Amino acid sequence: MWLLKEIYYHRREHYLSMLAQTTAVFLLLMVSVMCDSGEALLKGQVSKLGLDVTLTQITDASALPVNWEREFIRRYGIKQFCRYRSVPFEKLQIVSCDPGLKELFSLEMDKGSFLDECDALYNADKVVLGHTSWKELGRPGIGDLICLDGVSFRVTGVLKEYSENLFVDLDNSIFIPSGYRFSQRPESISYYFRCGDHYVEDWLQETLGHDNCLIISQQGMAEAIDSIFRGVRGILSVISAVSLVVAFMGLINSSLNNVRKRSYEIGIKKSLGASDRDIYRQFVLEGIFIIASSVIMALRGVAGVMAIMPQELRVFNASRCVAIIFKVMAAGLVCSLYPAIKASRTTVIGSLRGKQ
Repeated sequence: MWLLKEIYYHRREHYLSMLAQTTAVFLLLMVSVMCDSGEALLKGQVSKLGLDVTLTQITDASALPVNWEREFIRRYGIKQFCRYRSVPFEKLQIVSCDPGLKELFSLEMDKGSFLDECDALYNADKVVLGHTSWKELGRPGIGDLICLDGVSFRVTGVLKEYSENLFVDLDNSIFIPSGYRFSQRPESISYYFRCGDHYVEDWLQETLGHDNCLIISQQGMAEAIDSIFRGVRGILSVISAVSLVVAFMGLINSSLNNVRKRSYEIGIKKSLGASDRDIYRQFVLEGIFIIASSVIMALRGVAGVMAIMPQELRVFNASRCVAIIFKVMAAGLVCSLYPAIKASRTTVIGSLRGKQ
């Protein structure tokens, strides 16, 4: 309680310090939040466009080695892997694919659901329509039957309109389980996968044949975008850090000025029995209280901004923000030490001279 009284009596100097530090901490935290939000949004767009997906086109599927897919997945730890065949169907295209295509391309459903593992395992007569395909086929409902190449399929889902991907025209596609074979199907087959290993292309070409496969990777483009974003984060963090340094310099200056103005008060307290340690502790605790109050107000400000942000941009990296707060608290504590030491060394005689 005594600490709150001390701060209240000298509120003008403390409030200015709080305002400067709150602004600096708020900027630091908002840079972190905005960068995290932008990075999440960017990664989502990269995933939808297929910038982090590698395409391998096989010219002659009959010449593929036995069980090469299993060996490839085991060797490079591939978690997202999908077979893909397409054939023209009037103005559209029929795509036989694995259920993993949904996660690989981050497909969003307008209604219903995508193919699952059971559909692929039992070669179920199910179909998922792109938005344009759904319109061209008469806007069938979920559970309705449509006929493709003499085979009846039950509609289980429809993709959202304008689904984007660099490799696949999703809107004009009709997706069925990969086990189906059509009479007009080509001998070629495509594979999509995610892999961060740069040596994977060499292994694929050696295993599948240099003349039998074409590998298209957008990994380099995705990495370039990511590196640019990290640079932007670094620049904004430096600017915010400079504002924080200025705020701490203002804290030191105001604290020293506060010590000078309160020298008479310090002298009276010492004459009444207060020790150097008591004075030192008082000023350190005041500095900690100011910093903690600034951090709390900055967090409330960040929470207020995030409340009005779109849902998809509300990304809060707790560990990074905790690290920022810890560094701010540590730096603020260090900045409070010198004024506290100077205040503790004030003598009764010196305080009386200062009053004169």
